[in-house]
Amino acid sequence: MTTLADKRLETHFICGAEKIIINLISPTQCETLMINLEKFYNNFGLKLPNKINSTFKRANELNLYKISESIKNNRFEFFKRSQDNIEDELKTAGFLNSAEILNFFTNFPKLHIMSLIFAEIGYEIGKFLSIFHRSGNNWGTFYNDDIRLLDSNAHADNVIILDRKKVKERFEKENAIQFFSMVDFDQIVRPEIAVNVWEGKIKKEPEICTEFFWVELECFCNDLGGIATEKQFFYNIPKRNHPEGNYYNLLFVLRDVTIFEFMMSYVDPNRKRTFEIEDKIDDCYDFIESCLDLTQDFEA
Repeated sequence: MTTLADKRLETHFICGAEKIIINLISPTQCETLMINLEKFYNNFGLKLPNKINSTFKRANELNLYKISESIKNNRFEFFKRSQDNIEDELKTAGFLNSAEILNFFTNFPKLHIMSLIFAEIGYEIGKFLSIFHRSGNNWGTFYNDDIRLLDSNAHADNVIILDRKKVKERFEKENAIQFFSMVDFDQIVRPEIAVNVWEGKIKKEPEICTEFFWVELECFCNDLGGIATEKQFFYNIPKRNHPEGNYYNLLFVLRDVTIFEFMMSYVDPNRKRTFEIEDKIDDCYDFIESCLDLTQDFEA
């Protein structure tokens, strides 16, 4: 098997985006932008995403267990719930339709490109995880030998950023766009091989595989929602530094775009993009590579 890239989504791109955002607009422009964004959100009856009203907190207000159960129980069928239902749930949790935010940013070219990338992140990962779960796969989420410890490979650093050349070549040949790919499948668990080792005698237990779908969904909602900037999520990964004030709150607006696209694609993996990115591949990769330049010495 060939590894197509080594730059990770969280450590290299997202951390780079958190650093580069202060160079996109001035502090005064950012303050004015956030004032206008707050009015924009209020027009939809929603509160502006920010440090207090963070993306990952609201994502966890969604009934992730119920959503993943529906996938588990009907994984070889088209998801029963309608797009309208999940969009209503997202709005109840304070998520504005990503198309509205992307449209708002069209007057800010650099931020518009950044928002398109954040939309693509959610769109691709949500689609992948949905197909992965519908196929009966667990992405290495299981109890360790200590039942208090849960291992999982469903996190943003198991998403790699594909090379610009390969992305463009595929688009030219297949008219298909893919910026990201998933890695680390050495601990995949499938129902037919799932066993219970914590109750004395080892026994087959297919449910162990599928019962953790909601955990994998939650892991991505936390990662993509910015939890690492607010708290120490894992014992060996400290809370990371981030830009302050309006820049920090602006990042939560962008993360809202990611979570909206992620959840919509998880519910319906056949869903088409609602945003146009085909003619902006080079612009997106110019931005991505600028972020990667800032984090090239970071260890995932």
